[in-house]
Amino acid sequence: MLENERKPNGTDPSEADAASEETASSRPAKPKKERKYARISLLLAVFIALLLCLATFLTTYAVLTARQDAESAALKSELARFSKLDQMLDTLTGRYVNGTDESDRMEAVYYALFDDLDPYSYYMSADEYNAFRADRSGQYAGIGANVTMDPETQGMYVYRVLPNGPADRAGLRPGDIITAVEDITVQTSTYNEAVAAVAGEPDTAVALTLLRGGKTMTISVIRGTVESRSVWYTATEDGIAVIEITDFSASYVADQFKAALEQAQSDGCTAYLFDVRDNPGGDLNVICSVLDLLLPEGPIIHIVTGADGKTQEKIISSDANQMVKGPMAVLCNGKTASAAELFTADLKEYGLAAVIGETTYGKGTVQSVFTCSDGSAYKLTTSYYTPKSGTGYNGTGIVPDTEITLSDDPNANRYRMSKDEDRQWQEAVRQLRTALAEK
Repeated sequence: MLENERKPNGTDPSEADAASEETASSRPAKPKKERKYARISLLLAVFIALLLCLATFLTTYAVLTARQDAESAALKSELARFSKLDQMLDTLTGRYVNGTDESDRMEAVYYALFDDLDPYSYYMSADEYNAFRADRSGQYAGIGANVTMDPETQGMYVYRVLPNGPADRAGLRPGDIITAVEDITVQTSTYNEAVAAVAGEPDTAVALTLLRGGKTMTISVIRGTVESRSVWYTATEDGIAVIEITDFSASYVADQFKAALEQAQSDGCTAYLFDVRDNPGGDLNVICSVLDLLLPEGPIIHIVTGADGKTQEKIISSDANQMVKGPMAVLCNGKTASAAELFTADLKEYGLAAVIGETTYGKGTVQSVFTCSDGSAYKLTTSYYTPKSGTGYNGTGIVPDTEITLSDDPNANRYRMSKDEDRQWQEAVRQLRTALAEK
């Protein structure tokens, strides 16, 4: 019974094994020829893969070689550009009988690169560039006084003293003539040297010899950090705001101009006289910010950039938020240039202001500043621009509505004149008063 339980169907395990073997042995064997073809196909695939790898390698090598050859050719071309200069420097430093320094020669080369471009493109050494930036920083070290050459004494005529500045605290007054700075006697040949000697480190003293009312005196001024100022506001008794703008060189100018307009409105002024005589211009963004306060909605400036026929035009426009309503006049002269000319042209072309004085300088170009790794920099003319009308004044200037000279004396200096002697100022005020009377 137990034996039957192990073999329930009477099947012998040994028979079952035999049947399995018989089934396996009954399958047909794989032909030898087919196995040979399979091995050939595998070898062919490997060979093709190797060929593809080799082709990829050769292609990559060829591309890299071509690139290296091109880079080598470009490098050789770059070196060839300077081979003449390098040869000359070697000769100068090695053979020049008086001796010379290579770095000095290279500085001279940098300056010379810009010599035959336009008058507004030039190189600045690191020290010059630092001074350039300081002029636009909003602060400077000095005494806070503006001077001009006095033709009679050749001294420095003080025409403006910054309120509460170092010069003001030391007692310097408009009308004083500085005849000496420390031991430098001021005269035509030393004028620039003397002006430079007035500046210096804050908290240091400078001795000034003055001529005041026919008497000579000496004062000591403690230099300080002075806030730069380019906008000066006064008002006439009959409500004409007189705003002189000496330059548009830095962002603080727009802030000072806006503050002057607000003060004029607070004082109840109803007409505006803008004096941009002797204003050399300044920064593009600054003049656009200033004009945006005065102009209605519309173009402020058209700028054309690019070279070799690849030019682009850009228009900067004002919004409709004018701060000023009422008659306006602009005073200009032959030293009114660049951004100051744009100021004059736009107010004239929009019909907002009468222009009085002399034909302006005629500069309608924009310069960009590029810095170098050693701290030096260079200014390069990169754009032309025109005012609202699109008609430029570069090289020609702006002709005033009313042409009038400062004085019959061609050497007259307006900073040494009273307002009663200033014919241009008197004419502008006269026209504004007439406009107010006709309102």
